[in-house]
Amino acid sequence: MGRRRVDTERIRGIRNALQQSQMSALVCALPKNVLLLSGYWPVVGTSLVVAGREKIILIVPEDERELAAGGWADEIVTFEPGSLNEIRSAGRALSQPLNKALQTLHLRAGSVVMRLAKNLSLFPTWPYISIRERLPD
Repeated sequence: MGRRRVDTERIRGIRNALQQSQMSALVCALPKNVLLLSGYWPVVGTSLVVAGREKIILIVPEDERELAAGGWADEIVTFEPGSLNEIRSAGRALSQPLNKALQTLHLRAGSVVMRLAKNLSLFPTWPYISIRERLPD
């Protein structure tokens, strides 16, 4: 695999935007937003990125780990979306790695402010459900 290209200007802009908006982190699930925040375009579309003020964490299916390493996320957390023995929703599969990412950024349920787009139909609902139901206490 080639050398990882880091977009330092974009990372600086993300961190500045979080600081100015007084947000601790931004969680995105749309592939184009995952790309903008991490430099990685999800293959299947079940990836999340958690961009904090000091660290960007990418959450991807285990079989996308090598491809995700080509982005500029500081950390990659993987999950198993399912197996031959178990079928589970993306929200359920993502809940533990999302909690791990939030804990890494020292975020707790009481400190996370959810800001939703006015038109939720533009966004997949499973990440929001996962975040709302599974934030660490």
